[in-house]
Amino acid sequence: MEGSPPKELRDASNAAKHIRELNVIDQKIPEILKYARAAMVALSPSPTNNPTLAENDPDPTDEHKRAFLKAARRYFSLVLDVQDALAAQTKALEDAGIIASKAEDQGDGRHMSLGQLDVGWLNERRGDVGRGFEGELMAQARAVVEKLLKERGSTEHTMTGV
Repeated sequence: MEGSPPKELRDASNAAKHIRELNVIDQKIPEILKYARAAMVALSPSPTNNPTLAENDPDPTDEHKRAFLKAARRYFSLVLDVQDALAAQTKALEDAGIIASKAEDQGDGRHMSLGQLDVGWLNERRGDVGRGFEGELMAQARAVVEKLLKERGSTEHTMTGV
């Protein structure tokens, strides 16, 4: 096709577009949490826990209700926006052949695959990181307990074999 950019540039442009769209989604997550919190605070019966409500309001229940409904509407609106955007991103990944619409058995009995994405490979890496981190945490916990035992002068308890 004359006048159209090379495939590499189109692919890079599409990737950049999807990254920007994912960043927009990412920025909505804190907003969702903010409005979830606002809705919960609005349900609080105590005006001291809810500074946005007037303390001298003759009927604080109506104000609480209005504040809750406003926050809940915005919360659900944002959740639906994120859901739709993630569905569009998933569809784009399926269209590009990066993931399949359904998991496919690779025939070796070990891994399931979503298009070009090998789920087994991802799961294997997750386990390595988890076990390594668990070992680090156990070593730190052992050091803390041994330090406490030393400080108390206890020699009858040791951490050997743990």
